Amino acid sequence: MNNNESVKLISKKTKAIRSKSEPYLLAIAFIAVVLKTQHISSSGFIVVVSLSLLSLSSFLSAFDETENSENNKLLRFINYLKGWGMSILYIGILFSIQNWPGNKSMLISGLSVTALTVFLEFYNKTPSNKLLIRIIILFIGLSFLLLTQQQLFDLGIIHKVVNLPEIR
Repeated sequence: MNNNESVKLISKKTKAIRSKSEPYLLAIAFIAVVLKTQHISSSGFIVVVSLSLLSLSSFLSAFDETENSENNKLLRFINYLKGWGMSILYIGILFSIQNWPGNKSMLISGLSVTALTVFLEFYNKTPSNKLLIRIIILFIGLSFLLLTQQQLFDLGIIHKVVNLPEIR
């Protein structure tokens, strides 16, 4: 069994759990961001865990088999792009909230790929049931991309990082 088959097997076994838990993880991530703006302790940890689990769930959804994807290579390709794009977008949002380096490049790539999959789904006339959720997440990611670090600091989403002197 190669790596691709292993991931497909894990994806197949966890599909029901992932589909039920994804809306709850989105709600938990949103609440944790709101708590982070209020400087509640441990909210950063909850943001990291919830967005990481959402990213993992999106990655595994790239390997989900649908009823039409076996015959249609375009649907399978859209499914791969959708999973990878959403995974990268969640990580980009996480990096932006935590003020980690590389957040803009991850947001740009995740937004681009996710927007492309939304367009391809409309073009192929096969919108998924979670299309509205993905469009909302696209707008959230776009807002994190367009807001500067100072604006995110003013909203209380991130905290200023003080540059400490180097220890020699």
